Parts: sequence; C-alpha cells; structure tokens
Amino acid sequence: MGWSWEKLEDEIMKWNSKNIPPLQENYIRTQIRWHKRQPKNILPPNCDNNNFYKSIGTCVKDNYCRNLKNPINYAFRKMKKK
Repeated sequence: MGWSWEKLEDEIMKWNSKNIPPLQENYIRTQIRWHKRQPKNILPPNCDNNNFYKSIGTCVKDNYCRNLKNPINYAFRKMKKK
C-alpha cells in the first residue's frame, strides 16, 4: 500500500484501540519490528488454511472474495471498488 512504517504502526494502534480487549502494544510493536527485518514481503496465509481464518471465525464469503486465494487480494480488490 506504500505506507511508511510509522503510518502503518499508527493505523494499527488506532485499530487496536477499538478492540475489546485490545492487544498489548508491545506485541504489536514486536510483530512490526519482525516484519521490518524481513528481506522480502511475506504474504499472510491463504484463506483455505484452516489454522487461521476459518478456525477463528473471520472468514466471511462475499462477492469480493469468491475466487481469491489470499486475503491480501481482498483488501486490494475492495480498495479498487471505492
């Protein structure tokens, strides 16, 4: 998406403040630091991986994700429609 690491952290912290209960800020910062150190971008797990989205109830099928394999494509497709 082209965001700086500072903007990314700021947006994640804003999102986290709306969670009940929120994640610990230290946990979020640790995850961001880990991603900063990676030599290449790493995609999230594919939607069909039962250890993630389906098992925690976050997989909601709609018109955008019908033929997508990775949830990152969902975000890009939704952004295109705006």
